[in-house]
Amino acid sequence: MIAASLGVPLLRWQRRWNEGLARWCERELRSGHERALAESQGAALVLAFAIGLAATAFWMALARWGAVRVEQESLRLAGAWHLLQPLWLGFGFAQLLHAFVQRRLERAGVFAAALVGAWLVIVAGAP
Repeated sequence: MIAASLGVPLLRWQRRWNEGLARWCERELRSGHERALAESQGAALVLAFAIGLAATAFWMALARWGAVRVEQESLRLAGAWHLLQPLWLGFGFAQLLHAFVQRRLERAGVFAAALVGAWLVIVAGAP
């Protein structure tokens, strides 16, 4: 939830960048540059991939670092971290219900798969 909330400004920035690419593409097409559409789509694809990769790597590294620090620093914090794992599942379940109510079934399916995976990790134990 934190990553999604803090990712909103990043998505807004990306949307403005894509709008700028669309305006550039339209100007270039009007001036006769026929490859402008393919170039702008390629640039948007590279940008989306780079932003997604960087954001995912950042949040995964931060989560791993946080988990390691919590478990190393204090037994009480480590115990609290593991006790709160069902709460993280509850947050995911809330997102699943929200997506389902909005009729975004693809998103609901992704949340459901993530919840099942998270539950399996909790039950089986993380490496």
